[in-house]
Amino acid sequence: MTLLLCLILSLLLLIAAIEDWKFRAIRTWYFPVIFALGVGLTWPTNGWVDFFLRIGGNMAYSLAMIGIVALYFRAKGKALKDLFGIGDLIFYLAITPLFSFVNYLLFFSLSLVFSLLLHGILFRKNFLKESVPLAGYLSIQLIPLVLLSFSTDLILPLTQYWTFY
Repeated sequence: MTLLLCLILSLLLLIAAIEDWKFRAIRTWYFPVIFALGVGLTWPTNGWVDFFLRIGGNMAYSLAMIGIVALYFRAKGKALKDLFGIGDLIFYLAITPLFSFVNYLLFFSLSLVFSLLLHGILFRKNFLKESVPLAGYLSIQLIPLVLLSFSTDLILPLTQYWTFY
């Protein structure tokens, strides 16, 4: 069952990435499905108490970080919506069940850096003009993490840090 949920989640993430690259938007029904699949993968091993602590901590961190960025841009006289889409924030919230708090902090930080680097490589000429398909980049980064963490029993130095349990 876990492998099936992993495959469904990975396929949905791949479709979301393709849509985000093509249209710079993702269908809204993807977010609750991604969240539900994350719940299905993590709740059986963690139970309700850890589940709610995990979700609450990760969501609080996401909202706090976005709030700080919004205040910064407001002070600069710029609109946050022009730089960070609401779909990107909802995507970050949708994947909260997949990570423990520490791993979510790592993923949140490293995924932003990786997305910026990847966007710089793919859109060298129009780097500052082209909008960033952040949810698409996050989806691509999340697929191998989901497949490695939930479908294998490999304990590698790299995957040990990224385990979702």
